[in-house]
Amino acid sequence: MLITRLLIMATLAGLGQAQSPSRASCSVQAPSVLSRSSSGVAQVSNLELLQVECRRSPPRPMPPSGQQHLLTVEAVVYQLSERDARILVPSQVMKSGGGADLQSESVYFYLDIPIEDAERDAAIRAFIADLARQAASSPNEAERAQATRLAGMDPRGLAQTVRQHRVGRFRVEFRILDESRPVDAVTLDLEVIFKGTFFDRLRPK
Repeated sequence: MLITRLLIMATLAGLGQAQSPSRASCSVQAPSVLSRSSSGVAQVSNLELLQVECRRSPPRPMPPSGQQHLLTVEAVVYQLSERDARILVPSQVMKSGGGADLQSESVYFYLDIPIEDAERDAAIRAFIADLARQAASSPNEAERAQATRLAGMDPRGLAQTVRQHRVGRFRVEFRILDESRPVDAVTLDLEVIFKGTFFDRLRPK
């Protein structure tokens, strides 16, 4: 019995060593791609959701429990200067799903590269001031009465609703995680193109 167990363990160890190393890639998904640069870098809008997929193969072996949790991703984003110097900028990953087949497994998520807080707050204040001016000059008495209340609004109350990416060229370093354990690392270049401001969509045409 002991010899049989040792043979089984040796066989399993040999299979593990024979497995090919994993391959991983991350890419901007088609709905988010506006165009591509001459070098093939995905160009995206500063106002739209930035959808990314990271895929790795082969998939992880199924654990004895028969339950496999989905992969997760961490991101570090650098803005690239004209001379390709890297500047660390804030970012956030919002997971949206994942899946697997016999050849590979994927994780899907949204990447947020927000504008600076000062730029966001200035845009909010300008929008509120514009609304207050319109209300004050309205022929409607009820709307005129709202002008003072609008002018006194705190910009922080709207901060969480603003969705606008920082504009420029970026290099993103992704870490693909099995729970908290890194299993792959991938670098992705992308470019964010200016298509207006968040508040342009809220102003009357």
